[in-house]
This record gives sequence, structure tokens and C-alpha cells, in this order.
Amino acid sequence: MHESKKGKKKIRRGPYCAPGKHNPEATGHDADHCWQLHPELRPSKFGASSSNPTTQLVEAEDGHESEVSIFLTEGTSKPIVLDSGATHHLINNPDVFRSVAESNIKISTGSHDL
Repeated sequence: MHESKKGKKKIRRGPYCAPGKHNPEATGHDADHCWQLHPELRPSKFGASSSNPTTQLVEAEDGHESEVSIFLTEGTSKPIVLDSGATHHLINNPDVFRSVAESNIKISTGSHDL
């Protein structure tokens, strides 16, 4: 360990396990719980991709109970945020919807585009 410019110590982590091999000196887990040996044990928030899309419905807590956001993520794609308070939504992947209809909308420049 060494000190940074601000005087705080940097924490050195390790020893690490190698892909397909558990390091017996690794702290915090044994071979039965090693993600390198058992990648299926790795929680999804640590990078394991899921083949099933997930949807989370969240209500706003700021007194606007009619405003709801939906977070849709599929595998490693970026999340999509739909705000029910918005009048229009711009999403570049029409495959996430059951049906899609084109329409003209007024954008921030004041022009009407498709």
C-alpha cells in the first residue's frame, strides 16, 4: 500500500483467482464459491448476462403518484427509461415494443420531424 497525493491510503486487493482456477490464498471465498470455477454463481450485477428481459416498475415518491418510470433491460443492452409524464418517447430499438406506429412530433428545434 502507498499513500496518494491527498494522503489517503489506496487499498490493494487480491490475491486473485485466475480464469478456471481458484487461488487458495484468495480471501473471502473458498473453491466451492469461486466465480472463476463456478461462473453460474456470479450475481447478475457483476456482469453475468441474462437471456430473459427484466422490467422494473417504479413509482415516483415526490407526490406525483401518476408519474411512473419503467426500466427495461435485456442482456447487456443499455437500459431504456420511459417516463409516463413525458408526451413522447424516443427509442432507437422498435423491437422492444409489441406494435409501433409512426407519427410527426414537434422537437426542441421547433420543426416537425418523423
